[in-house]
Amino acid sequence: MPNYSSALQEWKQTLGEGNVICDTESIGFYTQNVGGLEGKIPAVIKPHSLEEVQQLILIANRYETPLWAFSTGRNWGLGSRLPVKDDCVVVDLHEMNRIREINTLHGYVVIEPGVTQGLLWDYLNENNLPFVFDATGSGRDTSIIGNQLIKLRKSSQDTALRLLSH
Repeated sequence: MPNYSSALQEWKQTLGEGNVICDTESIGFYTQNVGGLEGKIPAVIKPHSLEEVQQLILIANRYETPLWAFSTGRNWGLGSRLPVKDDCVVVDLHEMNRIREINTLHGYVVIEPGVTQGLLWDYLNENNLPFVFDATGSGRDTSIIGNQLIKLRKSSQDTALRLLSH
C-alpha cells in the first residue's frame, strides 16, 4: 500500500520544497486535458537532473508510490499531463531541457526529456548545423520525446495490424 506521506517528505528533502507540489490549486493545472477526463493527483514532482530522477524513483519504490511521468505535457495526440490511473504522483520532466550533445559526424542528438521541437530547431539554426529537422505537425512547445513515442506507438500498432492480417 502506498505511503504518500513518507514519500512526499523524503522527496522534499531530496528535491527541495519548491519542487514538490501538493496544493490543490497548483495540481489543477496538471489535470487539464482535451478529453474532458478527470483524475486524482496527490502530488507533482519536478526533477532537474538524471540523478534527481533516479533518487525520486528509489523513493517511490521504497514507499510503493505509483508515478506518472511526462516530458512537456503538450503532446495532446495521446493524452496530456493527466495520469491514466488515479493516485499517481506526477513527475514533470519539462525543466530537464538541455541538449547534451549533437554529433555532426554521425548525425545524432542526445537530449533530455523536456527538449521541445522549438528548442532543437533554434539550436540547429543558431549554430548553422547542416541538418533537416524531422518535426511533426504539432507546435514548437511539444517535446521531441513525446512525439517520437507517439510515432513509435503508431508504428507498433501498424506492424501488429500487418502481422494480424497475414
